[in-house]
Amino acid sequence: MYSEEREKVEFINLLDPNNKNVEDWMGELEDMMKQSVRYALLKSVQTYPNPSRTDWVRSNPGQTVLNGSQVHWTAEVESAIKDKGGQGLNDYVSKLND
Repeated sequence: MYSEEREKVEFINLLDPNNKNVEDWMGELEDMMKQSVRYALLKSVQTYPNPSRTDWVRSNPGQTVLNGSQVHWTAEVESAIKDKGGQGLNDYVSKLND
């Protein structure tokens, strides 16, 4: 699948439209699109900590980068609050400004 910006999300499985009604095949296509985007998002969240941020951004579709970053940012902020309260937030802001 390609976005308007030409970003590519590969299907996780192949679809075979042979000997199927168009309504059935289109339903399968829609389901595969959802599954494939869900998988791309999961992959981006799981691979976030490993490469440099620049490499991570370049190797994932834009929408998964936006959502994956939000998942990790939220987890990091929650951890800062739980560990050190207000001081943890101050430390986290300092980390972001580096």
